[in-house]
Amino acid sequence: MDTFPVDYMCRMLDVSRAGYYAWRKRGPSRHDQDDVILSTRIRAIFDAHRGRYGVRRIFHDLRRQGVRVAYKRVQRLMAAMGLVSVHPRRRHVTTVQAAEPSALPDLVRQQGAVKVPFR
Repeated sequence: MDTFPVDYMCRMLDVSRAGYYAWRKRGPSRHDQDDVILSTRIRAIFDAHRGRYGVRRIFHDLRRQGVRVAYKRVQRLMAAMGLVSVHPRRRHVTTVQAAEPSALPDLVRQQGAVKVPFR
């Protein structure tokens, strides 16, 4: 606003000066105010579940709390806040362990001590 006069900008944008001042005086809309309240609830749910809840779970959690909200609205607000859920990696089991280790059979059937090593 400091660079150009208001009447010049209104002429360039094809907007009336009265309309510009009315818009400036109006303040945030009801929808924007609701978005602020909803954003705090979304952030609280996200933090309560340590970042593991994504859009789908937060949406269902809000619905269970009785909040009437659309899925895409939750998606839009989470994207605006930069909230992305953490996906824990699945751990792959590489070995199957028995309950108790079994004793291996003596296949060589050695009796007594070895007298000369490596022979």
